[in-house]
Amino acid sequence: LGRTGAAYFIALEKVNSDDSLLPGHRLVYTRYDSEGYDIETIRAILNFTETEKYAAFFGPVYSVEAEPIGKLAMVWNTPYMCSSCPDDMFAIKNFRFETMIRTFGTFGQLGGFVKAIAEKFNWDRFAVLLELNTKARLNLFSQPVMSIRNVAMKNNLTIAEFVNFNESTDTVTMMRDVSKIAR
Repeated sequence: LGRTGAAYFIALEKVNSDDSLLPGHRLVYTRYDSEGYDIETIRAILNFTETEKYAAFFGPVYSVEAEPIGKLAMVWNTPYMCSSCPDDMFAIKNFRFETMIRTFGTFGQLGGFVKAIAEKFNWDRFAVLLELNTKARLNLFSQPVMSIRNVAMKNNLTIAEFVNFNESTDTVTMMRDVSKIAR
């Protein structure tokens, strides 16, 4: 669930603490991080569903993981919600991902999103921060980086730097350093 996973846990807590929402039921979760690898994702979901019945699936954010879950969820007629999965293939609901909903558009739309933020805050210069700690993530982020780069070039926006960070990065120092060059 990475850095966005807290939203799921907050939602679970809120739903479980309000008896009027699901009377007689309690939401529980099973978590697994396949680190962006499709085979690990398939192995995990098959192992999970072998012993338990799931009412819904949530996550992951990477399309390579979401594709097998989306297809299995459709076969099992189980709702599946992910916070990203921006590949264009997920827009095809008929026959492929009928039970899947995503909360973010395609990676091709990300450049326009960044442009809108830059316009809103009158920015003409910014930095892009990425966590590229696996080859799968590097491949995953090539399309959004190109989308952001293309939109920046067409709209006279300067990308001051691309910063790769990981779990051991001191985020306060990173943000302080980036803010000096990004604006």
